[in-house]
Amino acid sequence: MFNICRLFERLSRAFNNQRIKFKILSLYLTIFILSIGTVSCFTYLSTEKQLKENVYHMTEDTVHQLSRNISDKLSFVTEQLVKIRFDDKLEHLINFNVSKLSRLESAEAVIYFKQIFDEVYAAGDNYQLIHSMIIYLDNGMRFQFEEGKYFFLRQKLPGREVERYCRNGRNYCWRNVHRDTTFFGKPGPEVLTIASPLRKLGRIRALIIVNLNADYFRKLLEETNLAKMGSVLMVSNDGFLSSGSHASSELERLIATKVRPRSGESAQFEYNLRRVDSFVIYDSIRVNGWKLAAVLRKGDLMRDVNRTQFGIIVLTLIIIIVTAIAAYLIAYGLTKPLNKLAGLMAMVEAGNLDIRFNTRYHDEIGKLTRQFNSMLDKIKALLVAVEQEQAQKRRMELKTLQMQIDPHFLYNTLDSIKFLAEQKSDDTSEMVRALGHFYRYSLSKGDEITTVAEEIEHLKSYLTIQKIRYSTRFDYRIEVEEAALDCQTIKFILQPLVENAIYHGVRKKRRKGLIAIQGYLDGGNLIFTVYDNGAGLTPERLAQVRENLQKSILPKESGIGVFNVHQRVAMHYGEQYGLSIDSVANEFTIVTVKCPWLKNSAG
Repeated sequence: MFNICRLFERLSRAFNNQRIKFKILSLYLTIFILSIGTVSCFTYLSTEKQLKENVYHMTEDTVHQLSRNISDKLSFVTEQLVKIRFDDKLEHLINFNVSKLSRLESAEAVIYFKQIFDEVYAAGDNYQLIHSMIIYLDNGMRFQFEEGKYFFLRQKLPGREVERYCRNGRNYCWRNVHRDTTFFGKPGPEVLTIASPLRKLGRIRALIIVNLNADYFRKLLEETNLAKMGSVLMVSNDGFLSSGSHASSELERLIATKVRPRSGESAQFEYNLRRVDSFVIYDSIRVNGWKLAAVLRKGDLMRDVNRTQFGIIVLTLIIIIVTAIAAYLIAYGLTKPLNKLAGLMAMVEAGNLDIRFNTRYHDEIGKLTRQFNSMLDKIKALLVAVEQEQAQKRRMELKTLQMQIDPHFLYNTLDSIKFLAEQKSDDTSEMVRALGHFYRYSLSKGDEITTVAEEIEHLKSYLTIQKIRYSTRFDYRIEVEEAALDCQTIKFILQPLVENAIYHGVRKKRRKGLIAIQGYLDGGNLIFTVYDNGAGLTPERLAQVRENLQKSILPKESGIGVFNVHQRVAMHYGEQYGLSIDSVANEFTIVTVKCPWLKNSAG
């Protein structure tokens, strides 16, 4: 153990005595090769699982999207059947006596059913989707549409069709791909069928049968990327429709048998047939409960994964070689200017701020040397610049925190004046006078310092307006010591607090509230208090407001006016002055403003 420590110590000493270029090169290569090697090994080992999951998820999303697309198209057809089932005209035709059917009634029936067929066929892309359609009425009428032709026959409800489509008692019965015999009496083209019986008082009064083109759905299955790697099946209890791409018919039959009894809307599983692994993902078609299954050969599915893993190995080797060359060049390029810069920095450390680094580099080293020169130019004036910047920052913050005229207050006040004028109220002139005084004071330019008396007059104008607007919501009381009226204060110190008391205090209470404003001298301080017996603050909200005031955190929503007043007072008079707040939920809120007692110099 001792020998190992001594060997390590010797190697460390030898490394430390090497040139900086050797250190950079060796450390860079060691760290990078270990890092890229570790990452590459981990990536190689985890790629198969991750990419496999990605492929499975993409396949699952594709199956789900295709299932929704098919479901939407089938739902559109069922919507058309609903319109027919609940059409009063169909009920009227069912009641016809076929044995005594007049020419007018026959014409009426033909026109109605031709109109039905045309509307269904023309809706959406049904002209591609629907192959044929037939409607049986239990009074002996039969109407059918097929390949643009209309037929009107007299035929009772066929027992075979009633047994096939009506025995389950449901409003809709689905049948997977088959060769239709209803229209031709012999096997016709491949179709999917939806049938809807109309029941009245336990009897089947009508049967609507719609045949859908199987080739239309087969094309939907074939156009997906999944069909290029395997097969896509639309499975029901009575069969399945296949895209017929790359999977064997035997495998398709076995997969359909496995998928058909499975419960749940979607799932996945693997299947092996004659040592060929297949991956199956299925999803339920919402409208009829059929399953849409994608059958993919696992080898084809993982081909891109294997290519990616091989690419990782090649890319890792290339990166290591290129990195070694780049590390050597970087180390060589860094050492020369860094040695010179280290010498100049030693001179700066000794107190020489007049040296300069004359460089011809335009890379990061050149930028570093130019910044080094710039630092030397600015360092002498740094303290003065910082002081000026801080003073300017405080002035800008003070201006930003000045109260702004609220346009909503102006608009609402003008609306109130308009209403009072229309009512010929005696309060109209008083409200106009108060509004004029309020904005004359708000828009006055010059120093932000005013007297307490002027601030109180401004507050009275504001309260006069609000009292007229909310006469039944609150009363107010202003009590200011005579000695305090001639003291100096900053503008807009009270109005935001009173506004906060109105909108967040008394206005939220059903009973009539009270707002009390006091001003008095206490030792060497000028104190204002704004009290309201409104909604108050919860302990949590009170703690948050106090924290915002203490830590100068700008509120995101309510309380901005209180925060601004506190900041302006603290910035103007010092951190020992400002606001304090106390409140009890549903009882009261009292805000105290502490300012220095400064006699008005103009008085």
